[in-house]
Amino acid sequence: MVAAENGALPGGKVGGMGDVLAQVPPVLAARGHEVHVLLPSYGVYQDLPGSELATTVAVAFAGVEQRLRLYRLPAMEGVHVWVLDHAVFADPAGKIYHHDGAGAPFATDANLYALFCCGAAAALAQAAWGELDVLHLHDWHAAGVLLFPEALTSSGTPRTVFTIHNLAVQGQRPLAGHPSSFADWFGGMACPAGAIDPRYPDCYNPMRLGITCADRVHVVSPGYAQEVVRPNGPFLHGGEGLDADLRAAADAGRLHGILNGCEYPETPPERPTRTAIWQRIEDTLAGWITDEGSLSSAHFFASRNLDRLRARRRERMLLTSVGRLVDQKVGLLRLRSPEGGSMLDSLLHALRKKAVLVVLGSGDPACEAFFTEAAGRHANLIYLRGFSEVLASDLYNGGDLFLMPSVFEPCGISQMLAMRGGQPCLVHAVGGLADTVHDEDNGFSFRGDSASQAARAFLMRLADAVALWNGDDNAWRTLSERAAESRFTWSKAAADYERLLYG
Repeated sequence: MVAAENGALPGGKVGGMGDVLAQVPPVLAARGHEVHVLLPSYGVYQDLPGSELATTVAVAFAGVEQRLRLYRLPAMEGVHVWVLDHAVFADPAGKIYHHDGAGAPFATDANLYALFCCGAAAALAQAAWGELDVLHLHDWHAAGVLLFPEALTSSGTPRTVFTIHNLAVQGQRPLAGHPSSFADWFGGMACPAGAIDPRYPDCYNPMRLGITCADRVHVVSPGYAQEVVRPNGPFLHGGEGLDADLRAAADAGRLHGILNGCEYPETPPERPTRTAIWQRIEDTLAGWITDEGSLSSAHFFASRNLDRLRARRRERMLLTSVGRLVDQKVGLLRLRSPEGGSMLDSLLHALRKKAVLVVLGSGDPACEAFFTEAAGRHANLIYLRGFSEVLASDLYNGGDLFLMPSVFEPCGISQMLAMRGGQPCLVHAVGGLADTVHDEDNGFSFRGDSASQAARAFLMRLADAVALWNGDDNAWRTLSERAAESRFTWSKAAADYERLLYG
């Protein structure tokens, strides 16, 4: 497996891909497979205790010879972990991904992963891992290995598998005319026709390369596999411009949707008390303020609203949300409400005496500012700008209803973690959310043909859920038990990998 992330390494996870690379390989190893995972060193992993230099590879890149070092890290749960090291991969701030200006999207990352894929192909040409049955590439960052099919013959000409974790991010760069372009990286090498962006014919698209050139194409839920073969609509997302290629892959039997999994401990997680959750929030805020050396408006409003909440004697329903704050996740809440203000304002106003909403996350500055300003207006919103694993665990396990109104969601892990803790979820019935949360069975869902319709349906379904929580303890207990009993295992996913992708 070749990928940009691996959550098994410290700091190696940014999103769902990191979870997959941490959790699927050990399951495959336990099923008798020999699994190798390769990612960039990012300037740190080559120095982890126990790492060993295995070999050095030389590649022609950007007009000069570049030498990359391949390190073998200590095996983890039966999985062989490897990193390629080069100065280009190091980031002083320890970041995996970078945000370039609007004039050069993906430029820094595209340079990094183009060189990474060159190095991976060179290592394959040297048979660094012996003969392989499968070469499994994850997202656009790894797709560039397919530019060098001749390198695979030294490794037994393995079956190639391409997994799409986020189709909305494709890594496009110009074919020429920029320091971060196909011609500047690879000189006179011709760009395959299947790697040229169908919307921008002067651009290289590594996501399209993976879709058109891999033997198998995998998306991370059956529901998402049905969505990506459709064009994008005004509101509902589809193939993000690559729907024709994905339809061709589906027609050829090459496209498969396999739901990601979740780890389930033998002992179910304990449900924290409200008092314990409030204390965890206070402690987390104190730690953030100490680390930052100042009191931001986000932390001030969170602390103020927490104090007001604690002063109330009557317990209200606890709504929770954990995740990245980007328009994909929270765009519906930012829409204008017919009553004035935003949909989030309408939600908080309608539930001011019935429920409190705790949101944990960071991301797009505009989304962070939106939640900060809303917390200044509404005492029943505690917005926690940042991330804490232990606080997230408390919210997954201790909330009453988890909100996930994503505009689109290839799979989603947050709803699985909340359900594992016995917390029903309210989700937009798209992608993996529709595959995991079933309305009035183990949770609640809503739909809409437009953004405004979906937002209104979300508020109406939330009102139904709050009414049920307040009015029928037995029905809510049954719903919570069904959520906790739902299972989305990696062993099931691994078996589907074997049958549909690797066979």
